Amino acid sequence: FSTILKIPVYYWNSGYESLQTMEIDRQENIKLTSGLEVNKTTETNYILKYLLQSDSVPKGIYLLDDLCNFEELKPEIIREREVLIANLNRQYAIADSSVYIVLLGEYLQFGSRLAACIPTFKIPLPDRAEVETLARAYFSQKEITKQLDWNKLVMALQGLPSGEIKLLLQKH
Repeated sequence: FSTILKIPVYYWNSGYESLQTMEIDRQENIKLTSGLEVNKTTETNYILKYLLQSDSVPKGIYLLDDLCNFEELKPEIIREREVLIANLNRQYAIADSSVYIVLLGEYLQFGSRLAACIPTFKIPLPDRAEVETLARAYFSQKEITKQLDWNKLVMALQGLPSGEIKLLLQKH
């Protein structure tokens, strides 16, 4: 999507001090490098406030990971986060700014007002045939394929997202 729009992709999770610039090479390897500096504070919602209040948010796709699990947060932080997300949605939906914010997470739990205005996409885990196709594609040029027990390999990889399967195959 970013190549069609010709805009950068940024990634953030609470482990990073700044927004990471994400690049994907021809082999679909992801490289993260320190990108946009954000004034990290001890505030829980500082990244959302930066994107909402900064006058210099560059064009791009912003992948924000794990901001949607409200399980262990205080009610006032949950309310603030939902309001910030709603305001961001409104601000960038109206403006012609080419800023796209994508909230990533395993479990998304929005209040009813916010859930109505945020589109959600569920990406299912690959089925057995898809897992086998990924594994065979990876091992197609390797001599090891004759020694593999395909059934055991596919069973071991089932239940993982396709990106993790690719990473595991590359590492091992």
